[in-house]
Amino acid sequence: MGVSNYQNGPKSGKSKLPLTGKRKQNRFALCVLALTVVFLIVLAGIGFGAWKLTKKKQIPQRQGSVPIVPEKEENFEGVNKFLFEPNSLRIEKGKTGEITLLIAWEKKVSLDGLDVVLKFDPEKLEIVNIEPTKIFSFVSPRIDKEKGRLILTLLETQKDKVEVEEVTFLVKLTVKGKTPGETVLSVVSSQEDKVHTVLVESGSSKPLQFSSDSAKILIE
Repeated sequence: MGVSNYQNGPKSGKSKLPLTGKRKQNRFALCVLALTVVFLIVLAGIGFGAWKLTKKKQIPQRQGSVPIVPEKEENFEGVNKFLFEPNSLRIEKGKTGEITLLIAWEKKVSLDGLDVVLKFDPEKLEIVNIEPTKIFSFVSPRIDKEKGRLILTLLETQKDKVEVEEVTFLVKLTVKGKTPGETVLSVVSSQEDKVHTVLVESGSSKPLQFSSDSAKILIE
């Protein structure tokens, strides 16, 4: 009969078969487009979030602002510390009591020696006896009654060094109450006086850092 109208193209009107194929293609294209748009939106959201976080980290402080720093609890870990045992003492006027001075080391240390300087109120307290440690070969205690100072020099002269760790006994003091009232026995640091406590590490000219308790003494 000849070539069909579909092959030659329609002469008039609209052909249903070609339209059906185009609708399927259009729907598929729309689905692909919609998925592409959704993917781009999600990707843009992720990128914006990352950019916002980065900008937040990079925002400089305003001039004159003060950074907020969390409060740190006071502790003496990592520092050599002098300890009085006991750290409070009650004695009667004219009577005596004993106080021991120790030092807790941050780590194992080799020492050439140390000067320990203690201060007290000479009007209220008198040091009547001193029993120093025996781990050093040279020991020299001196008392300045006018200023209220005890200077204890400990040096190693027979060996290269003295190794210490954990807690070391330094001296035991017998103190006597002179006048009623409260007084304090404490370690003198470099910020308080030219004559102060110094810990000398073996092989180093740099003094070791330290902190200290004080002993409260009530005389009745």
